[in-house]
Amino acid sequence: GFQIVDRVTSTTNKLLYGAYLDLSLNYAMTDRTGFYLGSFDQVSTGYDQGASSIGGVFTTRVDFDNQEGMRTGMSYKF
Repeated sequence: GFQIVDRVTSTTNKLLYGAYLDLSLNYAMTDRTGFYLGSFDQVSTGYDQGASSIGGVFTTRVDFDNQEGMRTGMSYKF
């Protein structure tokens, strides 16, 4: 059979605003061991990226907003 090949390239540059917040609490039980608890939050802007092809125009949203989480654990110094 015949194979249809379509190549799409783009050189669009985007400058995005972003902010990152990281809070951590550390509790030292001894000089070498302890516990930690932390959280982080990231806000950013996004953009729409599009490409046209033989099959039509395709767009998708690239969005880095609302990334958040928590971490906890035990620290130990060797």
